[in-house]
Amino acid sequence: AHAFVFAGPAGVGKRATAFALAQAVLCSEAPGEGCGKCVECHLVAAGTHPDVVLEDLASAQAERASASFVSIEQVRRVSAALGLRPVRGTRKLGIIDQAERLTQDAQNALLKTLEEPRGQATLILISTNLDALLPTIRSRCQRLLFAPLADELVATLLERSGIEPAVAGRAAALAGRSLDRARELASSEGW
Repeated sequence: AHAFVFAGPAGVGKRATAFALAQAVLCSEAPGEGCGKCVECHLVAAGTHPDVVLEDLASAQAERASASFVSIEQVRRVSAALGLRPVRGTRKLGIIDQAERLTQDAQNALLKTLEEPRGQATLILISTNLDALLPTIRSRCQRLLFAPLADELVATLLERSGIEPAVAGRAAALAGRSLDRARELASSEGW
């Protein structure tokens, strides 16, 4: 698809999946899968790949300290970047995280990109609230719905990242099925 909406609760892997998709699309060693080891995969993981554009609320706040929405200027940057030819890979990818924070004007500006997709571009909108997006946006994107994670999976993922099993189990039980929240709880500050 030329456009996706990844929707679901916070902390269940929507952003990680978007970056995994970018790696799979741009990977030079394992096209369609992503090896996680080549230069392209490392650039995507580091957020520095020239063919991947990310905009989110944090970017808006870096520009305007009091920002509480993803602005029309950010959408225009993504749309402009998607209109260019890829620099290193075969496609351009635009990722807008916290898409539920797009202003109505920003969503309307995004419609042109969705209505006239470029052959070498993919747009990914990440949202915790699918209903916050205009129906015209939702209808032009392929939707992937994410569910909360099982406590056992959260604990396993924490353990794989080096957290002690007892701490991982407690953090997973208290995290409300969110890996991000479990990571916060498992940190020394979280306890």
